Amino acid sequence: MKIAHNTILSGRRRGRGAFPDLANSLTVSYRYRNLRPKRRPAGMNNVLALTDSPGHLCGAARMAKNVTIAGIACSDRDVVADPLLDARGAPTAESTVLIDRARRGWSTRDLLGRSRGTAPGIGAFEYVPPP
Repeated sequence: MKIAHNTILSGRRRGRGAFPDLANSLTVSYRYRNLRPKRRPAGMNNVLALTDSPGHLCGAARMAKNVTIAGIACSDRDVVADPLLDARGAPTAESTVLIDRARRGWSTRDLLGRSRGTAPGIGAFEYVPPP
């Protein structure tokens, strides 16, 4: 399973149920920890609003080239930074942590169907400079 090129701008502390302190934009089942690393879900090239409960994501999935806005980076190939998105959640000219920074081979098109080209960006949308 792959979780690639998403922009997930939601995420908050849930405060109830089986995991009252869970605070992530993305979680995967802890059962994936029992699989060999190559068989675990791969999370690549995503923008995540929150990863404040890394145990519900980082050890159960192979994570790399993700940008987390608040919280903890899952790997040394992830970063915690403000991606400087516009109101639609798309990159701007200032989104240097996203533009041309993705690992290639995970998605050939963005959410709007635009080609990702040879230097893809992180997140659901490719940056397109204004005319």
